[in-house]
Amino acid sequence: MIDTLNELLKKLRKSYQKSSVTAIGIAGMQKHADNKKKVEKKGESVISEVTDSLAKTTQTLESAIKGQFGKSVQQAFDQQKNKLDKFQN
Repeated sequence: MIDTLNELLKKLRKSYQKSSVTAIGIAGMQKHADNKKKVEKKGESVISEVTDSLAKTTQTLESAIKGQFGKSVQQAFDQQKNKLDKFQN
């Protein structure tokens, strides 16, 4: 009788432990998903700001710097903008 009760108690403990581990795992996965969303939103925001800044800088440089050097600088900024656009998508 006592052996049966001990066996049932062991099974109950194992069941409780499995449930606890599952709950902790689910909570961890949810926190990971939330953190990932936050990072993605922040990244999109930063990329948008940098892209806008590059566009404004390019416009300013176009009017300030003439000749081949100005074209080279504009191409460099355009390449960076394209890289950011690819990264964002």
